[in-house]
Amino acid sequence: MDFKVVMQDLKFYNHSDVFQKDWELSQATYPGNDISFLKEAFLYEMNELLKLPDEVFTKLLDAVRNVSNNKALSRLVWHCHYVLFELADYPKEFLQKWPSLKSYDETVGDMFFAIIAISGIPRMQRIYKDLGIPKYYLIETLDYLNVWMNDFYKQNGRWGLSNFVWFRYYQLDGKLFRLGRLEFELNQFKGKIKVYRNIYDNRVIALSEAGVKFRSDGQVNGTNGIYDENGKWISELNKTNGIITGNPIHPLSYAINRKIRLLAKDWQLVLEKGNPILGIHIPATGELTPELTAESFNIAIEFYNKYFPDKSFKAFHCGTWFLDAQLQKLLSGNSNIVRFQENFYLYPTLTNDSAAFDWVFGSKPDDLSDLPRETQLHRAILSHYDNGGYLRTGFGFILVNGKTYGQQIFEELLIRKNGSCT
Repeated sequence: MDFKVVMQDLKFYNHSDVFQKDWELSQATYPGNDISFLKEAFLYEMNELLKLPDEVFTKLLDAVRNVSNNKALSRLVWHCHYVLFELADYPKEFLQKWPSLKSYDETVGDMFFAIIAISGIPRMQRIYKDLGIPKYYLIETLDYLNVWMNDFYKQNGRWGLSNFVWFRYYQLDGKLFRLGRLEFELNQFKGKIKVYRNIYDNRVIALSEAGVKFRSDGQVNGTNGIYDENGKWISELNKTNGIITGNPIHPLSYAINRKIRLLAKDWQLVLEKGNPILGIHIPATGELTPELTAESFNIAIEFYNKYFPDKSFKAFHCGTWFLDAQLQKLLSGNSNIVRFQENFYLYPTLTNDSAAFDWVFGSKPDDLSDLPRETQLHRAILSHYDNGGYLRTGFGFILVNGKTYGQQIFEELLIRKNGSCT
């Protein structure tokens, strides 16, 4: 079918341009009625891995039948599969613009991205097989679909999937793995800090890179859209005559407008921008207890040493609203969020409160008085705002040394009156 005819049949009058790229290539390989991932046998096989609830799987089957019986839909679904899984480097920005088919058919629209996602699982299986990674980890990682289909249900009262971009470029590409309670991916450190460890006693201190503009409260100027024109200051960092001089970062995520001095011969630079790290992601499912967190860290070290022995990393790293250090004052010390934070050396960066409100409340309305105060977390956050406060996304690292991990907070470096450490 001609591209324009397909778009007209699907009533994609305002979105056709996002599908036009590589259309002729995909249609040249269109298999007609023999699209393997639209076969019920294939879906049942994939559901052995996905373990979708019966209600969800039934809706998926209904959607696939509707696609199979519609030439325009089947050609579009084939095109989407082809450009994502048969071509190399399909631009992420194109996928981000793909519309849902909800306006054309709600059943197909809700499951459109799920159908495309599931069509890519055989490719994911091949990646795991080539790496020698057991099927168990594949099943654990695929649980992503269950998590986000549950999230879709909570928001819409129907089963479906809308959060697909991340899954396509991370889980399906074998870049992100569910290992116990947490997910991990190899990445590069992007923080504007340099981290030093004492070669004698393993004390750790982070110093800000030079040229970062901070407010008087130690947060990056502009955090939460707030600028401190009167109290702002700019960090410095230099190494001269064997002395490293710079502005320290407190492990509770604020910069200090006072310089300390380190003897370079005693302090090893262990983490800086561009170094390999193991990024941590927190699936929105289940408790995040200290025991489960520690278990995940241990599994991750063993997993990456075994299956990626040539990919060393210097630290675990995480960026999440969970790591807003202010939560240590707003929540009980026994809170799993607080106890999770205690693993990390936190540092400030330019952020806002959008992630916190999206995850805790679903969104941030103009009038916060409309939000529920049903849980301790709800009440703590809204009370903080009632008192003029703001939340922010926090960032933190945990240094890894060989097969062990751990991070301690060394505040004595920051409170010595002479501002030096030798």
